[in-house]
Parts: sequence; C-alpha cells; structure tokens
Amino acid sequence: MTPEELLAQITPKYGLDDVQSDAVEAVSVLDFEELEDLIGSAVKARTQGLMDELSAARKELNDFAAGGGDGLEAEAAEAALEAEARALEAKADAEQRAAAAESKVAQLSAQLRDLEGSSGGVDPIELEAVQGELADTQGDLQAAEESQRAAEEARDALQAQLDEAQAQLDGVDGLQARVSELEAELAQVREQLAEAEASGGAGGAEADGEPAAPVTESDIKHARRLAEAFLEEVFMDDEAKSNAAIAAGTVGEVLKGELGAAYKQYVKRVSAAVRAQQPIWDDCLEACSKREW
Repeated sequence: MTPEELLAQITPKYGLDDVQSDAVEAVSVLDFEELEDLIGSAVKARTQGLMDELSAARKELNDFAAGGGDGLEAEAAEAALEAEARALEAKADAEQRAAAAESKVAQLSAQLRDLEGSSGGVDPIELEAVQGELADTQGDLQAAEESQRAAEEARDALQAQLDEAQAQLDGVDGLQARVSELEAELAQVREQLAEAEASGGAGGAEADGEPAAPVTESDIKHARRLAEAFLEEVFMDDEAKSNAAIAAGTVGEVLKGELGAAYKQYVKRVSAAVRAQQPIWDDCLEACSKREW
C-alpha cells in the first residue's frame, strides 16, 4: 500500500475551519496514531501474505522432490536415448522388410505376367503357386508398412512425453526462483518492520538527552483511553474465552499472548514518564478482569 493510499484512509478529525479559527493546532489536522495503525496493519498483512505464498511454494517444491523430481532430468535423458534407439531400430527393420516385400511383389508380378502371356499355355499349378506367394508377399508388405507407422507413432508419443518432462523441469526452475524472490522480499519487509519499531521506540526528546516534558492530566487521560481500548479489544475478540478465564481466575495465563501484544502497542503509544506516573495498564486490566463480556 502506497503512502498516498494510507493517507487516503485516515479519518479526518478536524477541518480547515478549525485550524483557521485556532480551535486546534495545525499539526492536529492529521491523526498520526491512526496513520501508525494503518502502516502497521499494512506491513502485517504484507508479511502474512508473503509467508503464505512462500509456504505454498516450498510445499510444492518439496512434494516434487519427494516424488523423485530431483533426478528427473537425468532419468528423462536416459529414457529418451533408450526409447529413441528402440524406435529407430524398429523403424529401420520395418523399412527393410517393406523394401524386401515390395521387391518380391514386383518380381512375382512380372513372373505372373510372363506365365499368363506364355504361348505354350499356363501350368495351373505353377500359376496358383505364384499367385499364392504374391498374396503372401503383399500381406508381408502391408504388415511392414503398419509396423513402420507404429514405430513413427511411438516416436511421436515419446517426444510428447519428453516435452512434458521438460516443461515440468522448467516449472521447477521457475518455482525455485520464486522461492528465492519471496525469501528476499520477506527479509526486506522484516527489516523495514524492525527499523520502524526501533524508530518508534526511540523516545523523542528523551533519546536526545533532553529532559522529558512534565506529565499532564491530559497525558494520563489519553493513556487510560488507550489502555481501555487495547484491553477491550483483547477481551471482546473471544468473549466466551475471556469470560471463562475470568471465572477461573486465569486471565493472565489464558490471554497471555493477546495481552502481551496489546501491551507492546500501549508501550509504543505511551511515554515511559506517563507509565511511571501511574499503573494505568494494571488498573485497567484489573477492571476488565472483574466484569463480564
């Protein structure tokens, strides 16, 4: 999501008239807390999408390797050579038999014409023998031609299989490249997220060695609203689970992960000075743990 798309989603809290009338300061026109939420959500969604895509690509690659895909190229090449040799041998044999049969047919046909045109008459027995041999030879010729066609069809089928195997190999190469791209992109997103978290927790003026500004009542109220909002989101996400944990007195154990994630967000939004002033988070958590959701 681009910065422009993120800014477009921010809910305007004040208008230009409010700024011109000095009702608010100009810096308040944008809700920077909402912008931070949107950025965090976008990064989280992108990271999860990359993780899902990378997991699917790795599974497909592992399934292919488990099925013998690693040695497919060598096996396909060896099978191609053997099958091609057999196809060529069969075709050559068929062509040789067809040529021999064709020559025999021509010879017998000439012999038959000589017998039929003989002025001394035709020996019926000899004529019948030549006719029978001619019929047999013509049958051999037809069989040889069929064998030749079968050999050519087998070779075409083999070529189709080889093309398919090559397509699979190309697909694996592409899949491996995609896995590498996803890993690199995921690493980049994680690095950006780490940098954002580091910059978000720097502490502003305190990080520069300047004294922290005094904690005001407004700061306390703001921190309490944030704590209540974060905790309500945790408890309301699964009300049955929350109520069961409250009844059993095991809120800390049952909702440990959710509360930890919410507290991290609270720490990012509330300065250390405000958190040290009052145990706001603990007070709100205790209150949420005593009510029914």
